[in-house]
Amino acid sequence: MKLKVGAHDIIVKFSPLEDDNGSFDWNTNTITISSKLPQDQAFSTLIHEWLHVCNSTLDSDTLGHALLDSIAEQLAQILWDNGVVDKEWLKALTSKE
Repeated sequence: MKLKVGAHDIIVKFSPLEDDNGSFDWNTNTITISSKLPQDQAFSTLIHEWLHVCNSTLDSDTLGHALLDSIAEQLAQILWDNGVVDKEWLKALTSKE
């Protein structure tokens, strides 16, 4: 799956990561999410990695990793609880093709 972040096409893929929930590779514009995660955790991890992309485009490390974790969890919960996220889109996104 591809998603847009600013002017960048970002590939999102799922893989059985061993030591991490997710990662972003700027060289390949790829977000990798652990296929071992349940849907809600995969979604908050995706938001976390999106924030890494945004932070990188600002050429800044002002958003520390702990802050990114907190913001991602809060955004995921707000979007989920208020029906902003289409459940079918989220299901398709996290289907781990």
